[in-house]
Amino acid sequence: MASTLQVQDRRIYTDRYLPEEPIRASEDIEQEVYTFMSVVKNIATRGHNIRYRVAAAAGWRCSFTLLWDKTIISRQEMETVAIDAGKLVGLADGRSLATGASRF
Repeated sequence: MASTLQVQDRRIYTDRYLPEEPIRASEDIEQEVYTFMSVVKNIATRGHNIRYRVAAAAGWRCSFTLLWDKTIISRQEMETVAIDAGKLVGLADGRSLATGASRF
């Protein structure tokens, strides 16, 4: 499927905006946008790193245009793949490519 897929938009925006001051998830998880912090282990060095990500509460939206070969993958199949990918792996920067476990 990946060999037939192209994202047409150069930039994709969501309907959320960053707050003036960062809000950590532990302070107020009810905010629409907040900073998520996690400690990750570097397998190569066995050290630990703190990772910060901008996170959005459930309900955010965005729109973008996909181009693919419909003789290989139907519109319904593509919609199902997009929904499942968002639920199981995540979208955008920080998504897991190798381990199958991702928070972002």
